[in-house]
Amino acid sequence: MSFCIDVKNELAALRVPGCCRPALAYGLMLFSRSFSYKRMALQTTNLNMAKLFCELARKVYGADTVITEGGKSRITYRAEISSDADRLKVLASVDFGIEDGVINTSVFNRECCTAAFLRGVFLACGSLSDPEKEYRAEFLVKTKENADSLIELLKEFGISARISSRGKYSVVYIKESGMIEDLLTLLGASNVSLDIMNTKIVKSVKNNINRRGNCDSGNISKTVEASINQR
Repeated sequence: MSFCIDVKNELAALRVPGCCRPALAYGLMLFSRSFSYKRMALQTTNLNMAKLFCELARKVYGADTVITEGGKSRITYRAEISSDADRLKVLASVDFGIEDGVINTSVFNRECCTAAFLRGVFLACGSLSDPEKEYRAEFLVKTKENADSLIELLKEFGISARISSRGKYSVVYIKESGMIEDLLTLLGASNVSLDIMNTKIVKSVKNNINRRGNCDSGNISKTVEASINQR
């Protein structure tokens, strides 16, 4: 199981206060594969994410959902809201289409709700590299408008992100380890944030030891060479 899947499973298992459920559901659905009157679905390789999508749809909107399984070399799950009436209910609750590409922040009653929304976004389209290899968190977003809106929301919490393109998608990414730690703490994965801090400390100690070792080796070589020349 990958590092990112472990993080997502930890976030999906967090207890969600009643006031935060609509925001979490909104983030998970808006940034999923499809969010429209015709189809509202999350496609994922993680069954826990599919189950969370269905659970939130039922608890927040009273919507009927279905999970289907597909894929040949790799199993994928598609969780979707099955009826037109339920999809219309979800869209109406967040005023979707009134202002395209802009996140409707009126859904967030409190700061904890905004954090829950961002958690939903990360669960829907986020990824996190193993800190042993590199520091990188990113969100693969369907539209440039959604990406710009997400960046502005992250700024409210002091988290700076950038945008790049990947095919038809926009990628909102963070490469600074301190910002990634802040993001994970905001999302609720404080243990993972501490693990990254510990990894940084271990890497720093190893690098210092290697530098000192290389420096000592270089000094010894110079001393031996000077001694040979002198003799």
